[in-house]
Amino acid sequence: MPTFTGEEALNYDQRIGKLVPGYALLHQITAAQLAVTLSPNAIILVIGAGTGREIIELADANKDWHFIAQDVSADMLAIADQNFTNLGIRERVTIHHGTIGGDAYKADAALCLLVMHFVQGEHDKSALLGQVYTNLKPEGHCTWPT
Repeated sequence: MPTFTGEEALNYDQRIGKLVPGYALLHQITAAQLAVTLSPNAIILVIGAGTGREIIELADANKDWHFIAQDVSADMLAIADQNFTNLGIRERVTIHHGTIGGDAYKADAALCLLVMHFVQGEHDKSALLGQVYTNLKPEGHCTWPT
C-alpha cells in the first residue's frame, strides 16, 4: 500500500490521470451530482483529500461550499494546503490530518472516492465508513464508488 509521502506525494497529480481513466470526469460528475443534491452553503467532508484536486474542482463548481479535507498523509495535505492557498480558497477548507474519529464535524455530504481499496480488511473499511457517518448531519449524504 502506498504511503503517499515524499516523491509519491509530489508526483501524485501527474500519475493519477494516467492510472485512472476518467479521473477528471469523475470530479465533474461528482460536482454535478452534489450541485443538485446539496444546499448552496453545504459543508462537504472529503475522505482521502490528497493534494486537494477534488476539492478544487468542487470549490470551482460552487463558490459557497465549505470543505473538510481529511487525509492520513501529511505530505499530501501540505500540497493541498498550498494549492488551496494559491487558488484563494483556503478560508473555505478545514484540513484534518489523521483518521476522522469522533463527531467533530457535521457535514452535509461526505465523499470517499478512490480510497476504499487502500483500506485493509473489512473491519477497517467498516470502521472508516462508521467514522464518516458519525461526522454527517442526520440528513447528510455519503458517496463512494464500489
